[in-house]
Amino acid sequence: MNMRWLLLLPVFLFFVVFSFSQDIEDPKVLLKQLQQAEEEQRPGILYKLVIAYLGNDKEKSIRYGEQALAEAESIGSDSMQIAALSILAMACQHHGEDREGLAYAQRALELAKEKGTKRQLLEAYGANTIGMITLRQTDRALETARDGLKLAEAEHDTLMMVNFMEIIAASYKELHQWEEAEPVYQKERSLVEALGRPFEKGRLYSNWGELYGAQFRFEQASPLFEQACASFRELGYKAGESIALLNLADCYYYLNQKEKAEQTYRRALELNLEVQEPELEGLATIGLGRNAFERGEMKTALDLYRKAEALGKEYRIYSVLRDVYGEMEKLFVGAKNYPEARKYYQLNAIYEDSVLTQDIRDRVTELEVKYETQKKEAEINAQKLSLSEQQRKLFRQRTLIFGLLTGLLAFGVVGLLFHNRYRLRQKARMDAAVIREQQLGLNAVIEAQEGERQRVARELHDGVAQELLAVSLGIKTVGRKLEKQALPEADMVRELDSKLEFLGTEVRQMSHVMLPPTLKQHGLAPSLELLVRSIEQHAGFKVNLDMDPLPIRLEERVELGLYRIVQELLHNIFKHAQAGQVAIQLRQIEDQVLLRVEDNGVGFDFESARQKGTMGILNVLSRVHTLGGQFVTEPAVPRGTVSIIRIPLAA
Repeated sequence: MNMRWLLLLPVFLFFVVFSFSQDIEDPKVLLKQLQQAEEEQRPGILYKLVIAYLGNDKEKSIRYGEQALAEAESIGSDSMQIAALSILAMACQHHGEDREGLAYAQRALELAKEKGTKRQLLEAYGANTIGMITLRQTDRALETARDGLKLAEAEHDTLMMVNFMEIIAASYKELHQWEEAEPVYQKERSLVEALGRPFEKGRLYSNWGELYGAQFRFEQASPLFEQACASFRELGYKAGESIALLNLADCYYYLNQKEKAEQTYRRALELNLEVQEPELEGLATIGLGRNAFERGEMKTALDLYRKAEALGKEYRIYSVLRDVYGEMEKLFVGAKNYPEARKYYQLNAIYEDSVLTQDIRDRVTELEVKYETQKKEAEINAQKLSLSEQQRKLFRQRTLIFGLLTGLLAFGVVGLLFHNRYRLRQKARMDAAVIREQQLGLNAVIEAQEGERQRVARELHDGVAQELLAVSLGIKTVGRKLEKQALPEADMVRELDSKLEFLGTEVRQMSHVMLPPTLKQHGLAPSLELLVRSIEQHAGFKVNLDMDPLPIRLEERVELGLYRIVQELLHNIFKHAQAGQVAIQLRQIEDQVLLRVEDNGVGFDFESARQKGTMGILNVLSRVHTLGGQFVTEPAVPRGTVSIIRIPLAA
């Protein structure tokens, strides 16, 4: 289950309505007015044109915003410059130009503090919070939104209060602080209902639905998305309706209402023909492909996945590529094409886990595709040679059997029995060979995964982190020089240095998760404690880790295998279980290590997942088998799943 509730921030999620709270005017009428307007009237008309085209025409909304700013500067109107900067920031942010939008918003805030009205200052605060949260500067967005909310409350501006509450709730949601976000939405609803405006209603219900969706509470999320669709449809805001439809379709899918999901995905795509948002098109196409796959229409599903993959590559949308590679992995596992499934498993992992820059991600992906293509060709050639050799062997065997039957007709019955027994033995050997081949394939996946983790972890720690440290040292040097000269740029340099230090810490933490140094230095128990603390920060559930005293050190392969098994099980619980608590017990019982992982989620059908060839389960099974251990699952009481792994210790 790939959740994608928070992937569309740049398109819509926190779209603030500024001073254009009046009805949107007809762009044809505005264009006629523009032709006849005096010079000082033109920026105001251009401002209204930006509003008219927001959500419907990216090129026109940004073009008219830039023209409004240029003409406001030309006539020297501070008020119109602030308004033009704010609306241009919104146009850029609304259509995915996040960094450009934040730059315009910061200019608007500086000018509004110096020469603007309180209303313009409110709008500039709003534009800045949008830019910060779309660029994942969540802490800054939360702080700025709180400042804006205080000003809005002092001015008794209900509309801007609603807008800043939306940013505050969104920041809590982004930080996975669900309990803090919900009361904000509750309070916001009373204000929105009093306003009676369809846009604010649609925005509230859409974002509130995403809060429930992020917690897998689909039954509560779907009616909110339905209300959001109705509000945006009433307003004629197609961008908002199409995104709400996509989220609603996801709810229907996870509630097993597949026919409604199919219709809703198609409706979202129809609306997107006018909105032209490639990420939405890619995600809706994946949804249709997933439905086709579950109906058994493999070719249709693969064609849809290929279409989504092409969109993701063309527009460099990593969320679409991650999701589509995950679905293609399942498709090829279902088709028992394990080499292809392994390729897409690795591609999915790259886009799921990597924290490299976009350029590095592109190079990794390109190299991965070339490598996997060459490996696939080699495997196909090897399979052809193996098949040809088997056919020749079978032909010689059949010829010998027929010759014996002809020459020894008197022993026909005995020969027939012998032949049947021989075929049974051959079938048993072939079955065993297939099982061995599958096991080798899974072992290859594990080896490739470990190799890739180690390579990326080393590159992050020894390459990216060191480069960031070098840049940080350089910036510190520049900052000290600026401070000595009492230049105002010194504060900006200190802020940049702080960001670099934070980024370097994040990179090192990610490299430690991928290849924990404590595993070699201190052993399994400290490494698991670090893993659990990292998981708790992001997964939304609590983990109770209980470890009896273990031997000071286990074999390196046992420690690594148990670490990866716990990591995989926690990942599966996060993706599928909808759990609130997880209990992990690790202890030595005589000559065995016992690992017990229990969650209080929705339960898990292990046998069904094993038969389908789910990659996560096959990965765990392969690791357990490699260590000579046993793996069983059973339902927990009153709900959830218990997984028990026993690994023998070397004598």
